[in-house]
Amino acid sequence: MDQAEQDSLVENFYDHWKAKYVKTTPAGDKYISAADVKDFEGGDLRPESTSEGHGYGMVITALMAGYDKDAKTTFDAMLRFFKKHVCKKNADSCLMIWAQDKSFNDLSDDAATDGDMDIAYSLILADRQWGSQNGLNYLALAKRMLNAIAKYEINQDIFSIKLGNAIEDASSSDYYTMRTSDFMPSHFRSFFKITKDPIWAKVIDTNYSFILNMQSTYSPLAGLVPDYMVHLNKNPKPHSGYKGRYEFNACRVPWRIGLDNILYGDLRAKEFCDRMNKWLISNSGKPLYNINEGYRLSGEPLSTQDDLEKFEAMEFLCPFTVSEMCSKEQAWLNKLWTMVNHFDMEFYKKLDYYDNTIKMISLIILSKNYWLP
Repeated sequence: MDQAEQDSLVENFYDHWKAKYVKTTPAGDKYISAADVKDFEGGDLRPESTSEGHGYGMVITALMAGYDKDAKTTFDAMLRFFKKHVCKKNADSCLMIWAQDKSFNDLSDDAATDGDMDIAYSLILADRQWGSQNGLNYLALAKRMLNAIAKYEINQDIFSIKLGNAIEDASSSDYYTMRTSDFMPSHFRSFFKITKDPIWAKVIDTNYSFILNMQSTYSPLAGLVPDYMVHLNKNPKPHSGYKGRYEFNACRVPWRIGLDNILYGDLRAKEFCDRMNKWLISNSGKPLYNINEGYRLSGEPLSTQDDLEKFEAMEFLCPFTVSEMCSKEQAWLNKLWTMVNHFDMEFYKKLDYYDNTIKMISLIILSKNYWLP
């Protein structure tokens, strides 16, 4: 498939994604709706908006501005929504409260690290895309956010990534706990570029060490990592129970780490992806549609899903496909690309905001439309 055909697929999916998930508040602000996620984080919470989704949406909108003539208007309306939902926990911060209900009331006063990092990155993209003008200084706000993220969401003792700003110090049981999917090394390179703060280089090196050790020690055959790592200060290991499996947080890791090799050529990222890709290819004799919603670190699929769900594991399939770009097994990559595009959001109704948004970001990467700020 040539570049024009790939671009057309991305543009078509973007139009459908935007129509379905970019919503407008009565005040005219825009946000990403997560209302169709039926079982958020394993509980009965049903937020209308999350900082995670907001960050995805702002990144996607800035990246697609070359196609979407209304991208800046949409981005600025999303920026207004963000500014109305900033945590008051830290007086000097500008971190986003992690979730809002259908009336756009905040569900806490806590921030989640992954959403904040994507929002900050989107502001760097916006500055490169449109410049900072007409009272909107994207870059200045990005720098403010990054100072706050470094202060409140990075563990200053060991340079791991905290779950959010509610975890203040070592008195918290989660102070040395981390979501593997919060490791976004290509983001951190941009953060270092604009701030010159050496903390970002330390975060990159420290967390590559954690991730690669987790992979080789606990999943040497499959190359998977758990949703959460614990005891990072002394004996890093997977979290107990379902949080120690490759599930709905860790599924993003191949995209986050693979992108560091695709954009910057980091060989640690390639090492990580190669081990996982070798396992995936070794299972390629099975039907492609057997890519599952979740695995034990051994590579054994979880047995909790029904047959239909095995056909809709988009949030697992798409990042696996991004990771395959690092290994360059073109025949296998072509099969994965075909499968990613097979799952149309209008036909496969069980696909939700999380599935389709991860697919949207992955398509931008896979079609080589993801650009460096």
